[in-house]
Amino acid sequence: AGSSSVSRSKTSGTLQQRRSTRASTRSSQEADEPKGDIRAIATYLRVSRYWMEFHPSSRYGNGTATYAFIPASIAMFIRNGTIPQKHIVLKHGTIGVHFALDYEGIGGLRAMVEKYGEDYAPYPTDEMLECAKNEQDKRLLRVSEWDLGEDMPWEAVGERIVEEVREKMRHKLDKVKSDHESEEN
Repeated sequence: AGSSSVSRSKTSGTLQQRRSTRASTRSSQEADEPKGDIRAIATYLRVSRYWMEFHPSSRYGNGTATYAFIPASIAMFIRNGTIPQKHIVLKHGTIGVHFALDYEGIGGLRAMVEKYGEDYAPYPTDEMLECAKNEQDKRLLRVSEWDLGEDMPWEAVGERIVEEVREKMRHKLDKVKSDHESEEN
């Protein structure tokens, strides 16, 4: 039992040592600047300037980024469906120009806003638009005739329903006529 408490204290000491090492390697500027300010900038851009914020996938080479930001001008293309997926911007755009990864660092949100301003409005690249068009073409090819309803005999179904309604009306009309004739006799 004594050895396990020793190993626990060694482990916790190591964790504390690692944490203190990480904290001491941060620059004084980062330590003085609260993370809430950066978060407030991101929220401001998202809410009032319509920038897009999301958690990117690591599939497209952005590695350890936890947030990605896209300016409103390109976000509009995503929201209206011209660019069907955000990963197209990450894959075919330029970091720090068409999107930002995380708050700090090269290609970070802070650097992008400081360089271009909060109303920055880049246009999507030709590669983004071409890839978006190809994605949409692929989606259209995947739609079957059943999904479009072209293999359904709509005219025949409609004609059959109309004929059934007419037959029911004739039957009711014949019944009313026969009831009326029987009352007269």
